[in-house]
Amino acid sequence: MKQIGLPKNSVCDAFNRVIFLLINRFIPLIQHLRGHFSWLRTLSHPNISSLATLHPRLKYKYLRNNYLFFALPIADALKIMRYHYQVISKYVGVDFFSCLFEKAPLIWELQKDECHFGIRMTYPRDLRRESVMHDHEGDLALLFEADGVPIYVLCMTIVPNYIAERNFHTQQTSDVIFIGRVQGVNGQFSAVRAATKSLYDTTPARLLVNATEAIARLLSIQLVVGVSNEKQLSREKTNDEKGAFFDYDTFWTSIGSCKTDNGFFSMRPESNEKPIEEVQQKHRSRTLAKRKFRKSVVDVTELGLRRIFTQIEGLNTTN
Repeated sequence: MKQIGLPKNSVCDAFNRVIFLLINRFIPLIQHLRGHFSWLRTLSHPNISSLATLHPRLKYKYLRNNYLFFALPIADALKIMRYHYQVISKYVGVDFFSCLFEKAPLIWELQKDECHFGIRMTYPRDLRRESVMHDHEGDLALLFEADGVPIYVLCMTIVPNYIAERNFHTQQTSDVIFIGRVQGVNGQFSAVRAATKSLYDTTPARLLVNATEAIARLLSIQLVVGVSNEKQLSREKTNDEKGAFFDYDTFWTSIGSCKTDNGFFSMRPESNEKPIEEVQQKHRSRTLAKRKFRKSVVDVTELGLRRIFTQIEGLNTTN
């Protein structure tokens, strides 16, 4: 009987796939096997295990070679992921990640000019296909929405100080929040412009950074590091991002961040405003109003975070 074989191209594709997995997945896994087992123990923590169930491929994410920013070594990617979730596990309850997936809890809201604005915390996913994870640029996401429609997204990860010093050239004794993505949602430019006008000429991107500052304050983190155009991963945009280019370098510079000597941007939460004396006299009242508003966003967001970071000693709240 004549045997039916696979088409030649299919055989070649299958062979190339095996070689790719061997070189880029299996060998690095063996090289980092001890760290991988430590990572699996972190994922088994009662406060984290629900995420491992909701996102089974998370355990191998560090092997993909596209985590947080270009040229991050696999060994550091593994340590960052393990550390981030170890920190989170201390402050949240067992239902934290199921809540992020199912509800995306609201941590700040404001009704203004007949529009409801809000910031939600969630796990980084495709906004149209929630089963598709977009967690290569961060392990927590903040969504800015107008009347319930997401118009901006920010992704972040907690990085231990010794890895931050090595990769970002920071001189810091505390952990760092790394922001790997700040992105407008495709098709929402007019909504972003309207929101900016309503909210004291403050962009949704800036307000998401303010919300990140609230997280830093709550977790006693003293430095925020932002990705640059050069280091950012999403050169090929997802469906949510097409046509919504974000100039990271200009943005970080505009809000007072300092560029590091290896191409990132750093800022200390709530201390990056230039002295009011350096603002033109005619603009001072407006500038002070904007600063007061942004500070209120940080303060109110911190209160919202206390409701979901339930294990922070002395900060628990009940409704």
